[in-house]
Amino acid sequence: MTQLDFLTPLRDSFGPGQYLRAFHLTGLTPDPGGVTVEFTAEHPYAGSFRLYVPLPEKRGDHRWNDYDDLAQTESEWILIGICIPLEEAYYTQALSTPANGDGVKTLTMP
Repeated sequence: MTQLDFLTPLRDSFGPGQYLRAFHLTGLTPDPGGVTVEFTAEHPYAGSFRLYVPLPEKRGDHRWNDYDDLAQTESEWILIGICIPLEEAYYTQALSTPANGDGVKTLTMP
């Protein structure tokens, strides 16, 4: 399993009819041990946001099991391991996180 196994299903989680429909994906960057997700939102907290998400190295490893030990595929794991934490980070940190020099607010995983 590689980071690339997560990128397409994660990208597909954004947009109309998807779990992260309130957000607009602006970038996915593979980073050591995870992926950085960049997105914008209009409501209730307008702005640009960035969140580093650690990824499991394989199904059943500690990170996989910490988030969703019942998931059978990367697509299933993404909902609990990425989408819900991303949404939680946005709703709990968007107002209190200052923007960086580039105008992006860097959120942290809950």
